[in-house]
Amino acid sequence: MTIAQNLMPSLTEGDSLRAQSNLYADVEAAYGFLQGLGTPSSDIVLYGQSIGSAPTTHLAARTVGLRGSVLHSALLSGMKVFFPEWKWYPVNVFPNVKNVQNMTCPVLVIHGLRDEIIDVSHGIELHRLLQLRSISVMPLFLPDASHNDIECFAE
Repeated sequence: MTIAQNLMPSLTEGDSLRAQSNLYADVEAAYGFLQGLGTPSSDIVLYGQSIGSAPTTHLAARTVGLRGSVLHSALLSGMKVFFPEWKWYPVNVFPNVKNVQNMTCPVLVIHGLRDEIIDVSHGIELHRLLQLRSISVMPLFLPDASHNDIECFAE
């Protein structure tokens, strides 16, 4: 089995739509590389943490037969992180909330209840949406974990 993790460059330059496009191209290239090595989709588990969840859901929504996906401290969308009270956005980058509607592989949602960067409500809602599609496995919501320390807590 192969686990493909999104190793994200810093998003300090450029607009977010260009960054989104570049991230999607990167994850598609990584997947293509694995396919070129002869790795079947059924042996690939995608893993995306934080903003890395966006290219993960993008690829998983477009790829049939993946072994699974892990969404760690995932966001519903880029705009929802910064403007959680808004109901509509003129531009919505990193739309995980849309991508999960097209995913077919099993998905594990992991989120710390003390996440100070992306509120746990994002992970809860993603899990709920995935449950409606019957592809979510039991989520892992860790009471003492925050955004970048989930691996420090045994469950």
